[in-house]
Amino acid sequence: MNGEQETSHKNRMDQLVVLMPEAISEWIRKGEVIDRYFNPGDLFEKVHVVICSDDTPDLEALQRLVGTASLSLEVWRFPRWWRVASVALNPMLLRVWARKAAQKLLPLEPTLIRCHGPYQNGLVAREVKRASRTPYVVSLHTNPDVDLRSRPAGVVLGLYHKLTRICERQVLKDADLVLPVYESIVPYLSSLGIANYKVHYNMINARTSQPKLNYDLSSPPKIVSVGRLYSLKNPSEIIRSLVQVDKAVLTLIGDGPLRIDLQNLAAELGLGERVKFVPHLANDLVIDEVRSADVFVVHSEHWELSKSVLEALLLGMPIIVNRRRGDATPELASTSVLQVSNSAKAYAEAISSLLRDDVRRAKLGQQNREAAAILWSARESEARFESTYRELVEARGK
Repeated sequence: MNGEQETSHKNRMDQLVVLMPEAISEWIRKGEVIDRYFNPGDLFEKVHVVICSDDTPDLEALQRLVGTASLSLEVWRFPRWWRVASVALNPMLLRVWARKAAQKLLPLEPTLIRCHGPYQNGLVAREVKRASRTPYVVSLHTNPDVDLRSRPAGVVLGLYHKLTRICERQVLKDADLVLPVYESIVPYLSSLGIANYKVHYNMINARTSQPKLNYDLSSPPKIVSVGRLYSLKNPSEIIRSLVQVDKAVLTLIGDGPLRIDLQNLAAELGLGERVKFVPHLANDLVIDEVRSADVFVVHSEHWELSKSVLEALLLGMPIIVNRRRGDATPELASTSVLQVSNSAKAYAEAISSLLRDDVRRAKLGQQNREAAAILWSARESEARFESTYRELVEARGK
């Protein structure tokens, strides 16, 4: 162990508790495992993960999320009917449950609590803080006002999302710090009157530090798209565009309820082996697949940029995305991402223009990497989370 490693080891903190409101196994199944995602910089010696859901995640994959820390796991099953019985996670109706749950954590003497979202897990963190002054931070990964409350839904689900705002406000108001991982989440915080926040871009795979270097066109040309295959990320127009793009092959990485329909669509269009479906792929291999492609293309109606787009930007990929409804994505303003309408014709024209011009592909890709490196390089993002966690803990002792 060298001097720098010894100093880092001596400065490690004791116990981080991670409170998750939903299952982690879905992340793992999709391959979305980022080293030290829960424990940036290996800051904590021990990490206790609590899942407030019914889940049995793979412990080897979970260990990667906490780095070299000693890992412990606890699952608190939170039946769906509790969500209804608590009138959409009403803090008053869940307070007895939250207090009992907090009592389970107090013997751990946590140094810091990290909540992934402001739901039943956040109610537990509030009770731990009240009992022991343990600081807690909430990371936000979506804008619920846009991605949940503004989407078409049934009466019951729509009412549920409307009422959870009460829980969200209380959890966020009492947090020591709120960490939205995209600028597009800030308007939601403003609507709740939450000013105690810092935008920290999501931690991503360190393999993105190895950018694309060769922009010579592949034979056949390679297009890649990464994302879950469901209504808000439906890539059907991207598939249709391939009819108008000579010889190019498209790899779709991701799974979801639309996969069979999309496979049938590709067959009906006579695209055969020109469309390849890869339902599951480890994130390390996703990075390699994206880097080797000529163009990265994606469709999403979500308010935030997906992690796959952040990765593609850092890799130096020429990128095509659809123009979403509503305001433009703030993070794209400084990039050279091509934004088009969600139509086969628009995608085909953009893809063809890039495939014809090696120089332009290289220029746009390199500009994307330069812009992204300023905001969310893997090293800087991890260092920012580590520094913030340390500041929160140290502030407690003052």
